[in-house]
Amino acid sequence: PDQVDIHKLKHSLTEANSKVLFLTRNRLDTYISLQKALAKGEWMNIETSDLRPSLDVDAFMRWAERQTNWYEDLYDFAQTKGLPFDIVNYESQINTSQQQLLETCQRLLKGFGIEDQYPADAAGHVDFTKQDKTDSPFDRIGNGAAFRDQLLANGKLDYAMSAPLSGEVRALSE
Repeated sequence: PDQVDIHKLKHSLTEANSKVLFLTRNRLDTYISLQKALAKGEWMNIETSDLRPSLDVDAFMRWAERQTNWYEDLYDFAQTKGLPFDIVNYESQINTSQQQLLETCQRLLKGFGIEDQYPADAAGHVDFTKQDKTDSPFDRIGNGAAFRDQLLANGKLDYAMSAPLSGEVRALSE
C-alpha cells in the first residue's frame, strides 16, 4: 500500500501470467516500523531499538483502515479476475529461520507453477538487519502502555495486532 497507485497495479495484473502474492504483517508492527523509518529517513538495515516515538491511536487507526481497504480491494480484484494468489504473513512465515524461509519461497513458487532447485546452502548469508529487536510492540513506542490501553478501551487491540487478510488466510487453509 502507498507505493504503487492501485489502479496502475490492477492494470498491470491484467497482463498474461500475472500472479499475486499478498505479504501481510500485523498492523501495529508495520505502523511502528513506518514511523521509525520516517523518523530516521532510512528504510533498511538501520537499528532503531533506541528510538521510541509517541504514537496517536486515531492516526494509527486511520492509517490501518486505509491499509486494510487496500488489501481487501486487491484481494477482491484477484478473486474476481481469477488470478492465482497466495497470502504470506510476516510473523508466521517470513520472520523464521533462513531454511524455513527458503522452504516457504519454494512452496510459493511451486504453487505458482514455477519449479526451481536451490543449492543446499542457498539459505546462507543474508544482508538484512531487523530494525528493532524488542519483543513487544508496546515497548517500541514511548507511550506504549497508554496506547495499548486506548486500543483495548476502543475494542481495537486484536485488530491492531492482526494482519490484513488474516480472516482470508484462515478461510483458505480450512
